Amino acid sequence: MLTAADQQQLRDGESVIRIAGRPLMYAYSPSFREDRRLRKTITTEETTVRDIVARARANSHDQRTRDRARHAAQYREQVTQNAIHTDGGTF
Repeated sequence: MLTAADQQQLRDGESVIRIAGRPLMYAYSPSFREDRRLRKTITTEETTVRDIVARARANSHDQRTRDRARHAAQYREQVTQNAIHTDGGTF
């Protein structure tokens, strides 16, 4: 019987595997941080992805700002046009 307390004693990368009808099995999965070359590759890729995401978010923010400005200008133009065409004068 493996208790929750026993499971909490497992270190990073350690696990207990349960397969129906089989006894519990201990397994170890090494972290990518243990392999210097792999760690460097993944860290480089992570930095690249973070840069791409940051640029995409900035571009999206800029696009939303431009869209808001365009819609505000269209709204103001529409209000102006409606004010000119009403009998009561301007707002």
